[in-house]
Order: sequence, then C-alpha cells, then structure tokens
Amino acid sequence: MKNKNKCWLHQLTLILLVLISTNSCEKDNNDNNTVTDIDGNIYHTVTIGKQVWMIENLKTTHYNNGVAIPDGSTRGDYSSESEPKYWFAYNDDLASVDAYGRLYTWYAVNDSHNICPIGWHIPSDSEWNELQVFMGMKPSDTSLICDDNNDISGKLKEKGTLHWISPNTGAIDKSGFAALPAGYRRRFNKEFDFVVEYACFWTSTEADKENAWYRHFYYDKESICRTYNLKNYGFSVRCIKD
Repeated sequence: MKNKNKCWLHQLTLILLVLISTNSCEKDNNDNNTVTDIDGNIYHTVTIGKQVWMIENLKTTHYNNGVAIPDGSTRGDYSSESEPKYWFAYNDDLASVDAYGRLYTWYAVNDSHNICPIGWHIPSDSEWNELQVFMGMKPSDTSLICDDNNDISGKLKEKGTLHWISPNTGAIDKSGFAALPAGYRRRFNKEFDFVVEYACFWTSTEADKENAWYRHFYYDKESICRTYNLKNYGFSVRCIKD
C-alpha cells in the first residue's frame, strides 16, 4: 500500500509540474509585448496608463482581412479624388519604411476593413486626449488647438537625434511611446515634407467633411499640437489596443 501511495504521489507531482510549466509558457507568450500585422511586421508595445500603444509607426500594406491598400507611389496629384485610399513610403523610397513606417491617407485609415492588426484600432481624438492627460496635461486644455503651453510631446518623443533633427526640444520619452518624425505627403505633385522634423499621427475622428483630427509633434518644440488637416494628406499611424 505504501508503494502504491508513493507511486500515486509521484504521478500527481509530475502532472502538477507539467501544468505549471504549461501555464508559464502561455504567460510568456502572452506577455512578450509585441503584435504582428497582416504583412508579418512586428511591433513592440507599451502600456501607458490604461492604454496599450504600438511603439513603432505602422508599416502594413494590407488591411487586417488581407485586402490590399493601394500603393500611392505611382500617384502624382490625386487631389481630385473624393476618397483616396493610399499608403506611401517617404519620397517613394522603401528604405525609409523600416525606421519611419508608411504614411496613409485618412480614408485608408478610416476604412471599415481596419488598417490595424486584429484586436487593435486607430485611436480616436478622445483616446489621444486620454494619453495627454495621463502624461500631465490639464483636461481643460485637451480641446485647445495647437496650444504651446504644454510639454507633452517631449514626454512622448524618442530621445536624441538618431531619427530626429537637432535640437529635438524637450525629448525625454518619459512614456516609452518613442514618437518618430516620418514627415507627411501632400495631395498634389508628390510632395513629401519634413521627415526628421515633424511627426503627424492621424486620429479616427473627423473634424468636418474634408478634415480629420491629428496630433503634430515638432523637432523644435516640446508641446504637442492638436489640430486637423485634409483627409487626403499622408500621415503616420500608431495603433492602440482594443
């Protein structure tokens, strides 16, 4: 009887060890702080307050259901198009994508197919406001347009001048958000501007029929600018977890 009890206890111990090992592996896989898009691009993530954000700028060329986003490299002046849905590489140079991601029109960003990975979405204007308040902005100031009386972008910008031009004012990246200056693409004459100087991130919130809200970061300011621009401009995207 003693031998049977010892055998039973030994088997139970082995089962418990297997269960513990399995649970540990599942936890490691779930807590690796990365997310992968439909193209296989891997993004690191950071938790800021109650939100989880991508650290890198979005790079995908497909919506998360596999539908292709049109390549805007061959487009010159597309200002006559009512709802242009394109992605762009800065100066049509794919070498820029690795560091700065791709630029997207708001119409591509707002498409119902969802440009972000499954389980993620484009942050709304109010979700950006929540981020700003967590980083120290007064709630009453979140509705202001391009008010310089804050230091929020400094807390969100990547440090140093590896990707930003000097002086990258106030950049301490207190949040881990590591905002990157991919510049933007105008709707006419294939004009790309301000890489290494400006970071422009779309929100999912429209301001009116022709414009949508976005956030503007500058190389020479520590303030974040809440403003709007034409939906057919090409701006960067940071996704937020559902």
